[in-house]
Amino acid sequence: MHPGFCSVCCDVFDQIDCVPCRISCGHVACQRCCDTLVESRQCCPFRCDMAILRPRDIRPMAMSLVTDSDSFNEGIVRSKVLAILSDIRAFQLQYNQNSLSVHSLRANVSVQKDSIQKYARILHKVIQKRKDVFQSLARARAEYEGEVSTQCQLREELTQLRGMVWIAFSSTIHAQIFGVAARNSHHTAQNTSQYATLCLDVNNS
Repeated sequence: MHPGFCSVCCDVFDQIDCVPCRISCGHVACQRCCDTLVESRQCCPFRCDMAILRPRDIRPMAMSLVTDSDSFNEGIVRSKVLAILSDIRAFQLQYNQNSLSVHSLRANVSVQKDSIQKYARILHKVIQKRKDVFQSLARARAEYEGEVSTQCQLREELTQLRGMVWIAFSSTIHAQIFGVAARNSHHTAQNTSQYATLCLDVNNS
């Protein structure tokens, strides 16, 4: 005996809308599900070694070969309800897990955002300090270049002053030398004249 419902669509077997059919591999499903499997060229839905289903693999079954009782129908309804509840619980569990994952992801994103903002502030401070250092270096370089220029001007002025002092000193020395020479020449001429006069006096006497 086989269950009184289709194991694919879970509908209860009857002689009109849900006719039971046997697949050549031994499994049972309704006519609608078997036709769908044949049209879509699928294998047995119960994951057996059956190849792609063909029309000759499907055979209708008599209702006497399937269980048909009110208690079984009640069991079918109960099993369907339990299956639906199980699916709902599974979906709810998956939804909760996804919600936790989303919440964890949001918290992680928030932490990463805070870290990025923190590092951005630190980087801004570092850049500002570098700008201040560069500005200080630029001012120091300008002052150094100004001092170098001033020193060059002072050196030029000192060189000119040394030249002027040397010229004045040279002129003074030359004047003194020429004055002494002139005085010596004058005294020599006087001495020569006196000597000549004495010689003439001696000769005359």
